[in-house]
Order: sequence, then structure tokens, then C-alpha cells
Amino acid sequence: MPRLRQLEDHELEPSSSALFEELRAMGSEPPALYRILAVSPPLLRAWTDLSWPLRSTPHADRGMRELLIMRTAQLSGCSYEWAHHWGLALKNGVAAAKLEALDRWCDSALFSPAECAALTVNDEICKGDVKDSSFAALEKYFSEEAIVQLMMTTCFYICVAKLVSAAALQPECEYEDVPFLEKYS
Repeated sequence: MPRLRQLEDHELEPSSSALFEELRAMGSEPPALYRILAVSPPLLRAWTDLSWPLRSTPHADRGMRELLIMRTAQLSGCSYEWAHHWGLALKNGVAAAKLEALDRWCDSALFSPAECAALTVNDEICKGDVKDSSFAALEKYFSEEAIVQLMMTTCFYICVAKLVSAAALQPECEYEDVPFLEKYS
């Protein structure tokens, strides 16, 4: 059971209502996390002002970003994040086989050298210790703008995982069939 109340549409402040309508115009229903954040409209707006450009600005390939989000969900044990991004990862070109092998990516031939460099830095960010050699490997494959976007993606989704955990959010019922979800519950 979530620890925080999820606001219904009729409870929203006008600014949050407008943001939810903007999300619906993009083809998505507001997730439970947004409904919790809507208790504080300025924080909801700040959240989306950071998260939406991370997903839409094309400095780094969207599939690569989704791969890092999935790995961050995995390392954080965040079933909510895993569930919400499984379909996005597939839609953006991440093969299901890669997601299935993600917990052993460093021993898998499925991942390109660029993906391995990004996953190495992702894992080191999650552990709190990025090595110079790992960062140098990342620079071989990505521009400065892409590196900033990849690192910000990892850091933001660590924050998502921590907030979701603190709020005791579980994936909505429409995500119950996402593969490997039970590993991260």
C-alpha cells in the first residue's frame, strides 16, 4: 500500500491539471508517481521539467537511455521503474534479449562496446565511484552532451527509485505481465 495519497483529477490544482492534460495529449495517462507528486504542484512541475527533457532531448540515443534506466531499476530493486520502462525500452530499440541478459551484461556478447562503456559508468554511478578509466572509455563513444545526458539519466532514475521506494509505490495493474518484474519486487 502506498504511503502517500495519489490525487484524483478532481483534487488537482489548476497547474497540475494542466500538466496532466499535457501528458494525456502526448498519449499517456499520469502515473501513480505523478499523482503523489501532485500534492505539491511546484515539485511536480520541477520533476517533469527535468524528466521530460531527459527522455526527449536527442543528445544520446533513446534506446541507450532506456537501457540505462532499466539497469538502474535493476540495481535499485525498483519494480515500478522496471515495469514503466520495459515497454519504452523495447519501443526504442532495446532487444528483449538484452533486457533478459542485463543482470549479466558484462559477460554477454549481446552488448556493443558503446553500451558496455555506458553500462560500466551507469553501474559505477549507482555504486558512487566512477573511475577515470571508465569515464575515458565513455568518451570514446559519446559526445560531451550525450555523456551529460546519460549521466543525468542514471542519476535521475536513482532518485526515482529512491522516491518510489520511500512512497512504497508498486507498479499499476496494467504492468503485471512485464517480464522479470518479480525479481525487483
